[in-house]
Amino acid sequence: MSDFARQNKATDAKIDTTTIFASGAFKIVYKGKYTKGERAGEECVCKIFKSESVFEESYFQEELKVVAKALEIVNMFNRDKHINQKICLTNQMCGLLLAGIKREKRR
Repeated sequence: MSDFARQNKATDAKIDTTTIFASGAFKIVYKGKYTKGERAGEECVCKIFKSESVFEESYFQEELKVVAKALEIVNMFNRDKHINQKICLTNQMCGLLLAGIKREKRR
């Protein structure tokens, strides 16, 4: 089976933290744009944990399992040719891009 994961070849991004794009039980999602690398100018999202209490290894491991399952679904979707295009899943940049993001307390 083909693997439709792609490496993120961006090296930096500008994230707009003034507006929440989406949120879930544990994370807030902001939109942004890549500013350096092969994907400069393309849109991206940045997920940030809502609470300091969830910065545990188990949460990161669970996130990696979710991404692996999503890739499995994408691979099957592409294999079965549901549409006339290929869907790709970008591997996460799990490095802490948070250095450039000012964390503020949310009410």
